[in-house]
Amino acid sequence: KSVQVFAPCPPRICKRTRGDSNMGAAVSEEARKTIVVVGMTGTGKSTTCNLITNSRVFHEDTGFESATAEIAHKDVMSAGMPIRVIDTVGFMSTGESEQTRDAKFAQFADLASYGVDIFLFTEKYGRFTEVNEQNFLLFKELVGPEALRHTLFLFTHVTNQRLQQEIQKGQVPQSLQAIMCQVGGIVGIDSKANPRLAVADLRSAMAELVKRNSELRYSNESLSAAAERREALQKKIDAIPIKHVRDILTQKRRGLSNGTEIHEDVERAVQEAQASGGKCEDTTCCGGVATKILTRRRMI
Repeated sequence: KSVQVFAPCPPRICKRTRGDSNMGAAVSEEARKTIVVVGMTGTGKSTTCNLITNSRVFHEDTGFESATAEIAHKDVMSAGMPIRVIDTVGFMSTGESEQTRDAKFAQFADLASYGVDIFLFTEKYGRFTEVNEQNFLLFKELVGPEALRHTLFLFTHVTNQRLQQEIQKGQVPQSLQAIMCQVGGIVGIDSKANPRLAVADLRSAMAELVKRNSELRYSNESLSAAAERREALQKKIDAIPIKHVRDILTQKRRGLSNGTEIHEDVERAVQEAQASGGKCEDTTCCGGVATKILTRRRMI
């Protein structure tokens, strides 16, 4: 099913702003290619934004804390194409509640009236662990699976040539291979060692992805649908009559906010609890979690 462009308002004309490079004539927002950069704190999000825009307007991390406390963006011309680059708040990096963090992340939609052409999901090159996989699952949960065809998995601190060689030789873990099958592409950049090569490789990968998607965009409607899906799941959990089962399922749902659970598994556990009337006395209910806790209580 094709993803349609979400256009909640008529075309607006964006005048040239101070600091924009080679903007020339006014450009309509609909004509811009919108790039949203996402990922954990310290993976090179803001550095990547500065690389694409050839600027220093995005504040880069210099310590342990997230440099991107609020969403930021810049409009520029890149290789003759008007683009908008949006830097989002790092996942699990604000020290705020799940609801506040998710709301801050979703603010990119206000700057992408006509949808998103590309998500750049950034990870720092190195050992790919369960934590990295959880980061991706959290991103998928926040934006919905519809976003993945518009997503480039971007490894920083490695050249694209080296990354592609490792992929061709099969030198990537199985968990990363599974992710590669879901996203629109994978690319590596080393913006510190060779910024010109990095921006050229990144531009090429982004142009290829937009072309492959026939210039269709991820819609803001899909973002809203992903949030509504999470809210609907919590309402089902709240309707479970047995408190301890309800608590177990709520804990599982919270796992969606850190990537330790996937939506389909939590949904299945809720359905099993509903089918059992919320009693969860068998080994399958709630993914087996309820039975383990019940058994532990009986032993105590």
